[in-house]
Amino acid sequence: MPIGRPNILWVSFEDTNPFYGCYGDPVARTPNLDRLAADGGRWPNAFSTAGVCAPARSAVITGMYPISIGTHHMRTTHTNPAAPELPTPYSAVVPHYVKCFPEYLRAAGYYCTNNVKTDYQFDPPLTAWDELSQQAHWRNRPDANQPFFAVFNLGGTHESAMWPERTPEIAFDPAEMPLPPYFPDTPKVRTAMARMYTQIERNDRLLGKLLDQLDADGLADSTVVFHWSDHGPLPRGKRWPYDSGIRVPMIVRWPGRIEPGSVSNRLVSTIDLAPTVLSIARVRVPAHMQGRAFLGPAAGPARHYVYASRDRHDESYDMVRAVRDKRLKQRLQSRCNGIGDLELYDTRTDPWEIRNLARDPACRADLARLRKALDEWRSRVGDLGEIPEAEMVRRWYPGGRQPQTAPPVFIPICEASPGIPPADDGGHYRAPLLLQMHSATQGASIAYALGREEQPRWRLYTVPIRLPEGTTTVRARAVRIGYQDSPTRSATLHVDPPAAASPAG
Repeated sequence: MPIGRPNILWVSFEDTNPFYGCYGDPVARTPNLDRLAADGGRWPNAFSTAGVCAPARSAVITGMYPISIGTHHMRTTHTNPAAPELPTPYSAVVPHYVKCFPEYLRAAGYYCTNNVKTDYQFDPPLTAWDELSQQAHWRNRPDANQPFFAVFNLGGTHESAMWPERTPEIAFDPAEMPLPPYFPDTPKVRTAMARMYTQIERNDRLLGKLLDQLDADGLADSTVVFHWSDHGPLPRGKRWPYDSGIRVPMIVRWPGRIEPGSVSNRLVSTIDLAPTVLSIARVRVPAHMQGRAFLGPAAGPARHYVYASRDRHDESYDMVRAVRDKRLKQRLQSRCNGIGDLELYDTRTDPWEIRNLARDPACRADLARLRKALDEWRSRVGDLGEIPEAEMVRRWYPGGRQPQTAPPVFIPICEASPGIPPADDGGHYRAPLLLQMHSATQGASIAYALGREEQPRWRLYTVPIRLPEGTTTVRARAVRIGYQDSPTRSATLHVDPPAAASPAG
């Protein structure tokens, strides 16, 4: 690995348990995933924070548990005609200190791209990515020597691929499909499983093309490659905190740092992805992040537990919390009368979680231990599931209106203007000139662009900008997660050469 900050490539799948050859699956055909694991390492004890897309992805992008920042209800940004009583649509207003973690990478000099999935329970802020599109790619960075963080989400494994019109051609024999014991052995179930394996194989080929592009660019040795999924597939998996819903693949290739073919039994959560990437990039991990880096200089001690949650999905309210160590899993489901249903599973002897041990006297000590860990976690992170959703949204949207970020203010700093009066529209100044920007909204970030291009390249404002001599137009917009963006403001500043020095008397 060359000296300097490594590049980082994420290739994520959707709705996927590790039905891969490198995980011992006897049916899967995943040569590229297997090669990635052979060149790097696997974490077979990797789990998501939720069994469904948007809550799980909100944890990935922020390093915060969904129940802690109000992103725990599934589908908030559109209305459901079957349930007009819901307080949707809304964008979750996360605490002011919470950012999409690529902002920290951009501030450190990384070029950050996403192709193209977001689904965070809030609109992705303008400051999160240098490029967010179906054309986003590390190859688009303006400087070939700039380190990059590139995300590719291969959506072919999404549950919608179970629809016949999405996967008309099946590459696996349904008769050969291994079935979990909780599924009926019917032709429809076998066909659905065959479709799932078909889509995993297709995604594997797409991943292989990305790895080939890294090789072609001469970047394989200087790039850390992550592969993971947001949660599991199929009924009783997706939307539920059974292992079939939250157990996910985790493969990382880091040349020179991870022993090829290694396997770590360490417990890992997808909430750990954000701090781990920051650690690898040698960017300080913010203190508010609830994940724990498992690689790089900021790697913390191994987890004792991972946690997951389930709340409203579409129009149906529920509240399930789960805690798991390397072997035992406890689920607590709240009920309207305040009494919780307890479930306890030994995932080593019962990997499908069909034998509830909660009433087994031999398990009382483990049940109490896990219950204590679950209660402590909920208290530590602050479980917003205790607050009715409508009340939570009322707190965010005073008077039923989404708050708006205050527009940025331009403050020139030079000898004649020491950084006090703003320059709303611009003005004339002498070099050297620094331009400072500020928004009065707590926690706001500012995106800015130089010039008058119709499709500007929005940069992340982090420090005052030194403007060159001549005329420069600056546009800026302030954003905060959950708030409406501010209006875009612009100023044209004319910078004259510095005054000539007075001759010596």
